[in-house]
Amino acid sequence: MEFSRLVVPKPPRTTQDNTQRKESTFWKSYKSPVFLKSYAPISHVHFSPSSPHRYIVTSGTRLQIYSPKTNRVVKTISRFKEVARSGEIRADGKLCIAGDEGGLVQVFDINSRAILRTIRAHKQAVHTTKFSPGGGTQLLTTSSDTTVRLFDLSTSASLRIFNLHTDYVRTAAFVPSSPSLILSGGYDGTVRLWDSRVSEGSGQVWLGRHGKPVEDVLVAPSGTMALSAGGPILRVWDLLGASTSRGAIGEDGEEMEVDTGSEMCLKALSNHQKTITSLCWAEGELGEPRVLSGGLDGLVKVYDPQENWRVRHTMRYGGQVMSLAVSPNSSHLVAGLSDGSLSIRTRIPSRKTAPGAPEQLSYDALLAGAGSGGVVYNGKDAKEGLGTFEGERKVGKDKKRKLLEWDRMLKDFRYGDALDSVLRKGITPATTFALLTELIHRDGLPLALANRHDLSLEPILKFLVKHITDARHCILACDVASVLIGLSMSPLPCSILLTNSRSQKSTHRHWDSPHSSTDSLVACVGGYVATESRVASYLSLHLALARLRLQSRPSNPDRSLSLPDDEVLSPRIMVVGERGAGKTTLVKTLVNWRLREMTGSGKAANAAIVVVNLDVGEGGWTMPGTVSLVNMHALLPTTTPTAPLGTAISSGPPVPFPLPSGPSAEWKPNPSIDAYAPPVNPLVFWHGHTSPNVNPALYELMLKRVGKSLKRKMEMGGIEAWKAGCIVDTPGEWAEKRGMAVVSKAVRELEVNILLVVGNERLYVEMTKLMQTNKTVTVVRVPKSDGASEPDLAYQTRVKDAQIRSYFYGGPAITQGVLSPFSIIVKFDDLRIFRVGESAETQAPSSALPIGASRTVADTGLLPMDLLLPRTPSELLNRILAIPQADDDAGEEAIVQSPVLGFVYVSAIDSIKKKITMLSPLPGRLPRKTLLLASLDWQDS
Repeated sequence: MEFSRLVVPKPPRTTQDNTQRKESTFWKSYKSPVFLKSYAPISHVHFSPSSPHRYIVTSGTRLQIYSPKTNRVVKTISRFKEVARSGEIRADGKLCIAGDEGGLVQVFDINSRAILRTIRAHKQAVHTTKFSPGGGTQLLTTSSDTTVRLFDLSTSASLRIFNLHTDYVRTAAFVPSSPSLILSGGYDGTVRLWDSRVSEGSGQVWLGRHGKPVEDVLVAPSGTMALSAGGPILRVWDLLGASTSRGAIGEDGEEMEVDTGSEMCLKALSNHQKTITSLCWAEGELGEPRVLSGGLDGLVKVYDPQENWRVRHTMRYGGQVMSLAVSPNSSHLVAGLSDGSLSIRTRIPSRKTAPGAPEQLSYDALLAGAGSGGVVYNGKDAKEGLGTFEGERKVGKDKKRKLLEWDRMLKDFRYGDALDSVLRKGITPATTFALLTELIHRDGLPLALANRHDLSLEPILKFLVKHITDARHCILACDVASVLIGLSMSPLPCSILLTNSRSQKSTHRHWDSPHSSTDSLVACVGGYVATESRVASYLSLHLALARLRLQSRPSNPDRSLSLPDDEVLSPRIMVVGERGAGKTTLVKTLVNWRLREMTGSGKAANAAIVVVNLDVGEGGWTMPGTVSLVNMHALLPTTTPTAPLGTAISSGPPVPFPLPSGPSAEWKPNPSIDAYAPPVNPLVFWHGHTSPNVNPALYELMLKRVGKSLKRKMEMGGIEAWKAGCIVDTPGEWAEKRGMAVVSKAVRELEVNILLVVGNERLYVEMTKLMQTNKTVTVVRVPKSDGASEPDLAYQTRVKDAQIRSYFYGGPAITQGVLSPFSIIVKFDDLRIFRVGESAETQAPSSALPIGASRTVADTGLLPMDLLLPRTPSELLNRILAIPQADDDAGEEAIVQSPVLGFVYVSAIDSIKKKITMLSPLPGRLPRKTLLLASLDWQDS
């Protein structure tokens, strides 16, 4: 019995999709583009209607004729002193015509390049020159002098002048089926049809209003339809009805214009973003008519007139398309760009015949009797076919197909190797999921996933992360992830591939329980805790959060929260723990997994999650002493203590990661898009101290301000950002007893519903008791990473100094010194420096105040600094000052709660000259006179 091969299901395709795909395949067959550079823009390209279909290119003052076989210049005509326009070849391929910016029109013999005719009738620039259809005995020209003229080629005499346009006439064309009709378009926004046989009046028989300055017109070969291009709009006109619409005759005997444009416009298309500059006719694969349009947006659109002018294909060019032409035999597609580039795309003409056409038989087939109804064999059986007779039946051997690689492995019961073979590059996801389904049917999936180390486990995680949100494969991917997590109850190997943020991937678990609640989150984290590595626990945590995001929904589609009973909140996570417990690492891991999940599922544009940093001692994105939040769209770096959550736009270049492993290791840029953590633009609030226990009233005020900003960011970020939720990093001081009250306020202000407690069991019990009254918050204990340890005071001081230095000079160490700050000198009179509350060094405790007495300065009030006092220089020197966004005339409350624009460093004070020298990231004057002082200091060594 023959082995049953792996069957890969194919998704159903609609007829419309197949037609669109075939059309795109045809236009993509124009390959091997040749780019030729000219010194001037390519203003016009035209193919000769006669074989071998040479084409003429107009650029600058030259006309260049190219061979279609070699795409090389065979003739160059340089007889113009001004910029040439609209070079075209006559139908017989012997003559060409062109005009120039000075109003000159010349006719040339192509072989000898001799000037046959010279016409100087136009007073301004000539934009269009054309031969009449057929014998080409008449010449058509348009000019900036608002006229359309018709000349006799043999005598150069003017036959007709059409002068009803009121602005530059940029284009005109003969009606092929009736050469006496001429269609023109001008910058007056009109399209006009002229008849040279009409002697009375001006000869105009129809007027259409395009609405934009017309750049090009195109007439169908049948003469019943025309197109006009102006601005980003393409209009289709009915010439059959327009030709019967004549102008009315007024009382003075002159012809009056009749606006029938709205009646004769069949279709208006706006598929370009910028002005359409050129139009041309082309043929599809089986000779179907197509219209091509090129525009200044660098796009070429292919329209199908038979399908209501549907766009069949779009081609992109590297510059603005000024001219466009397709050869009559559909072998060349030539586009001229504004930068002087000439793009030539070629294709081999297809041998396909139209439906119903007789099939062309080969010589061997004719010998075999194909023409008389005999049996024909092709290929290797052709010779045997010559020996057959009519009525006989040939029985041949069927070729045995070779088994594919994964089929051979399945046949040998090598399930793990079969799974590895479909995880390589180039294998379609449908094949991989078909093999996974086969393994499930054979009960071989646990065998294929078992006994894997980090190198062999990484491709599986990558594949699941990429496709787990795909509706076609999500159930199967969740089943595979569930089996994988079940196998990970044994300790996972501790590997840099799995612990590094660049390789950590997220997967979704397929839960057996149909209920959705955060109780499953607790069970998930508590169920899979490894002893050597915490990756399994963190991965399980991410799976549970991903499920909550999938099941979350706003109250209605526009995310209005007016009906709270109807919504399921997205995860809004706060991470608490002691100092050095690994809170920031957990935050970055969960954020990176979420962003990787969205990028892998093809939703990179919607990949975002709000990250909030409440640890004033860490610095976040800018400076220590701040609380900040940002909408993250890119991965967070994991190895830079100087920039723990990445860099702000004002802090220098993006952070490269991973950094070199040693101090002397050479770092080379990684070509991957994930090699850098791009700078972000966080919303920063100034606390001014490296501990939240200093001026706690001000810190609580910052919490309220951050809560309002967080709510606004999540509401304005879209449905995907709302589902992603937020994740909050907190200071280690909250693990102390006096910090418990701040946790409750932060949970209330930030509307947190998941509280992650890292490591400490005592803290987990206390947080559980603290949140007993808040039924909307779920407290989850997360194991502490074995590599996390509390840094000593000296290390914290060095990191703080490095963070401040990186704000002014760039950081981290690999890009240190890239920025160059500026020293600015400011007069005392141009500054207003305030301290928020009393100084921490001079403030007496409340117990030392007299009975019944209260502080004269509130903890959140502004205390002005007198710059003329003797002790002021010592209080200001080497201090960091914040520049609030609030205006100088704003109230105290607005200034204190305002986000900051940036920071300056006081490097010197001259009390005699009454000037202060400051270090600033930007040159020029300070944006505000008001500056805020706190206890953050730094020595610029």
